[in-house]
Amino acid sequence: DIQDLPIPDEFKDVLYNVGLESLLPIQKKTILSGLFSNSSLLIVTSTSSGKTLLGELAGIPKAMKGKKMIYMSPLVALTNEKYNSFRKRYKTLGLRTGIKVGMSRIDVGKEGKPIVDTDISKADIICATYEALDLLFRSGNTKDLGEVGTVIIDEIQNLADPERGPELDGLITRMRFHYPKAQYLALSATVGSPHVLAKELGLKLVEFEGRPVPLERHLVFARTDEEKRNIIRRLVT
Repeated sequence: DIQDLPIPDEFKDVLYNVGLESLLPIQKKTILSGLFSNSSLLIVTSTSSGKTLLGELAGIPKAMKGKKMIYMSPLVALTNEKYNSFRKRYKTLGLRTGIKVGMSRIDVGKEGKPIVDTDISKADIICATYEALDLLFRSGNTKDLGEVGTVIIDEIQNLADPERGPELDGLITRMRFHYPKAQYLALSATVGSPHVLAKELGLKLVEFEGRPVPLERHLVFARTDEEKRNIIRRLVT
């Protein structure tokens, strides 16, 4: 139960307010593996199993004490989604959330607001893409990051990507050099050889194969493309 966790009561209240009262299996397993004792972990489990919350459980209490939480991902859309989520969820704790996607303005069309970099030097929680963080380190502006307590590396399987892998590998190496005392949490749903990766990165592996959110499969019979689109639209709605 959330009530039993060694986190500040104000943080518990925030989690209760968004409907989080009990833990999922992977979350319990990760806590038992040293989440709250600053262990650096590779967490491999299915999508929608609560991996990001584990990063928050480790990082937010430290952020409340002045040690920043960094969330990094390969996608601008994912980074922006977490930025909006964290900003809304943790402003009641007095925490400021910043975003760095490496551009001054990204046009997302009529559907949403433009994504604009913020001043991360004043942020307690920083959401960034790999490329934006890499540029930050290469340009020597690491002072903007301040004191870092927790680093969440989402989609860590990108290390195997021929193009992005070397960049991400170099970025992780730089971060561990600059912030050796920080807690590193690498997340993935699709690592091919998790034991090998955990050993290479010097992380403790936490693996869980269950899926808390079941998949639905639909077989659709349609005579025309238009009919197919109408059926799919009804199913989605």
